[in-house]
Amino acid sequence: MKYDVFISYSRKDSAIVKKFADELSKAGYSVWMDVDGIESGDEFKKKIVSAIKESKVFLFFSSESSNASPWTVKEVNVAVMLQKPIVPVRLDDALYDDSLLLDLAGLDYIECVSKNKVLAASVKLIESLGKKMQKDIIKDGSQNRNSAKGLSRILSRINKAFSELQLVIERNYAEDGDVDAQFNLGWCYEHGEGVPQSWEEAVKWYRISANQGDSDAQYSLGLCYENGYGVYRSYADAAKWYLKSAKNGNVYAQHNLALCYARGQGVPQSWNDATKWFYKSADQGFDEAQYNMGMCCAKGYGVVQSWDEAVKWFQKAAVQGNVLAQYNLGVCYTKGNGVAKSWNEAAKWFRRSSEQGNIDAQFNLGLCYANGNGVSQSWDDAIEWYRKAVEYGNADACCSIGMCYANGTGVSQSWDDAIEWFRKAADLGCVDGYFYLGWCYDLGNGVVQSYVYAVEWYSKAADLGSPVAMFNLGLCYENGEGVLQSCEEAVKLYLRSAEHGFVDAMYSLAICYSKGKGVPQSDIKAIEWYRKAADLGFEPAIERLKDFGEV
Repeated sequence: MKYDVFISYSRKDSAIVKKFADELSKAGYSVWMDVDGIESGDEFKKKIVSAIKESKVFLFFSSESSNASPWTVKEVNVAVMLQKPIVPVRLDDALYDDSLLLDLAGLDYIECVSKNKVLAASVKLIESLGKKMQKDIIKDGSQNRNSAKGLSRILSRINKAFSELQLVIERNYAEDGDVDAQFNLGWCYEHGEGVPQSWEEAVKWYRISANQGDSDAQYSLGLCYENGYGVYRSYADAAKWYLKSAKNGNVYAQHNLALCYARGQGVPQSWNDATKWFYKSADQGFDEAQYNMGMCCAKGYGVVQSWDEAVKWFQKAAVQGNVLAQYNLGVCYTKGNGVAKSWNEAAKWFRRSSEQGNIDAQFNLGLCYANGNGVSQSWDDAIEWYRKAVEYGNADACCSIGMCYANGTGVSQSWDDAIEWFRKAADLGCVDGYFYLGWCYDLGNGVVQSYVYAVEWYSKAADLGSPVAMFNLGLCYENGEGVLQSCEEAVKLYLRSAEHGFVDAMYSLAICYSKGKGVPQSDIKAIEWYRKAADLGFEPAIERLKDFGEV
C-alpha cells in the first residue's frame, strides 16, 4: 500500500503528533504512523522499511525524546538511503543527536515550539521546501514530473493542516496568557491565516499582548491606530504605542516614532526627537532609518548639517539595497557632496537604484548615458532608461525623449514626436514641458507658429520658477510678441530670471539699464549686471565692460 506521509516520532510525543496525523488524514492524506508500539523481530523491521519505501514524504518530529531514540535514528537513515524528501518538524529546542546530524543538518525545518514566533514564517518555509524537493525529484520523464506535482500538492496540504494545528495550539496558549501566542493569534487575524480575516480580532489580541509588554504587539497596535485598522484612526494612540515598543528596542517602532515627530503626527513636531529615534533605529541596522538619518544630516534637520554624515548613512542603507539611499548616494557623487566627485560611482549607484525601479535614478542613468558620464556614451541606452522612467510617470524623462526627437539624437528627427513628448511632460505638470511647448510655439517647430500660445506656455513655466521661461517671456514683453509691448514688464521678468542665475537675463537687464528701457537709465546699474554676467564667462558682457573701461 502506498502512503502520502510516513511519520517518524517518539511515543513520548504521541499526543501532539497524533493530532497532527489526524489533521493530515482529515485533509485526505494516507498517513503511516506506528500507534501500537514497537514490535519485536524482523517482521516489524520489514514493515517500517516497506512503509518508508511506499511513502512520498518523510516527516520527522524532532524532540529531545525522538533524537535519542534508536528507532527514529534508523528510520531517518533509511529515508536518507532511499532519497526520500525529509521534512523535520521541531517540537522543542533540543539539538539533533550526533547520529542524526549529518543527515539533517542544513535541512529547512518547521517550528512547532509555541514560544517562538514562527507561525507567520511557516507558510514561506513550506513553500521553499516544496520548491527544493521538486528540484530533487525531477530528473527526466513525465512520471517524475507528475511525482513532483504530487509532492507539491502534498506539501501544500501538509502546510494547511500544520497551520490549522498550530493555530489551535496558539489559541490555547493565548487564552492561558502566553504573550507570544497572543501576538501570533493577532497576526493570524490580521492576515486571515487559518481564521477569517478580522482587524477587530487582530487589535483585540495585539492589545492583550501589548499590555503585557510585548514589543511586536505594541508596534502592531501602533500601526493599527495609525491606519485606522480595527480601531478609529488616532495618531496620538499610534505614537503612544510606538513609544512603548521603541523603548523596548523595537527597531520598526523606533523608526515610525521618528516619523511621527518629523510630521508632527500625534506628538508635537520636533526634528530633535525625530533624529533621536531615527538614530536609535538606524544604529540597529534598519535601512529605512539609515536613509532618513542621512536625509536629516543632508538638510540639517535636528542635527548639524553634514554631507560627510549624510553619505555615511546613505552608504549603510544603500549596501542593504535601500533604493532611495542608492539614488541619493549617486546624487552625492555627481555633486561631490561628502565624497570626491565621481561619475563612475554615481552611475554605479544610479544603476542599482534603477534596477529596483526608482524612476529618478532611471532618468539620471539615462542622462549619464546621454552625456557619457561614468559610462560609455550611448543614445540607445539613454533613451532606453528614459523610457523606463516614463513608464512610471517621470516627466523629466518625457522632456529628454522630446529633445532627442527635436535634435535627432538616438532617434530619427521628428518635431511631431517631440511635441507629443513635450505635451506628455506638460500633462504631468512638468515645468520644462511647459517651457519646451512655449519654445516650439515661439519658433513654429512642429506646430503653427503662435506668440500667443508661446506666451501662455512660457507664463506657466515662469510661474513654476523656470529662469529660462522668465527670460523668454521677458523678450515677448520687450518685443510685444503675443502680449502688449511693455519694457517695464520685461525688466521685471529679466530681474526674476537674473536672480535665479540665468546669465542671458543678466545681460539683457544690463542693456535695459544702459539704455533706460523700462527703468531709469543708470550706467552704474548696467555695469553691475554686465559684471555679474562677465563673472560667469559671458563674452558679450565682457566686451561691454571693455566699452565702459571696466576691464
